[in-house]
Amino acid sequence: NLVLWDNLFMSSNDANDHDISGGEATGSPSGAGSWADGSLQLQANPAKFHFDPTKCADSISVAPSPQQPPQPAITANQRATKVWGTVLSTTFFLPKTGVHRWAVKLDKCERGHVFVGVSTSRANLKTYVGGDSNGWGLIGTQALWHDRNKIRGDYGNTFRTGAVVVITLDTNVGTLSFGLWK
Repeated sequence: NLVLWDNLFMSSNDANDHDISGGEATGSPSGAGSWADGSLQLQANPAKFHFDPTKCADSISVAPSPQQPPQPAITANQRATKVWGTVLSTTFFLPKTGVHRWAVKLDKCERGHVFVGVSTSRANLKTYVGGDSNGWGLIGTQALWHDRNKIRGDYGNTFRTGAVVVITLDTNVGTLSFGLWK
């Protein structure tokens, strides 16, 4: 299971830095922790950032949030084993629109065999993120992939069940980074 969090807020003095949907609270869900020069908040807001069920591999299902009335999908589940697939979000970022951050919580991922990353709307949904030229993906076993090639095999830390992976896309300079929220 993947749970999408979109309400990441990081204080910044740069007018071109944007979180996906704003926010005012600080700290981690447990009440402790911050990120670099600012505070980080996680809160699901499916109205602003959610999985697109029309851009989803057959091997993945997306589920609406548990809120009433039902909200758009913030949870994705892999239905099949030994099959890669991709699900895209409904949110996109144009070049030169600032820094965008979001997080993915892994409810179940025992061996690190899940990819998180970014891709264009042209990505092949029948492979992993980074499995074609339209995306970059990081697998939980520390490998960064693009165009079906392992670019690095030692990126960051491994991630498994319970991990919260924070993705930062800087569209101003064209960089992508991944981190774990501890």
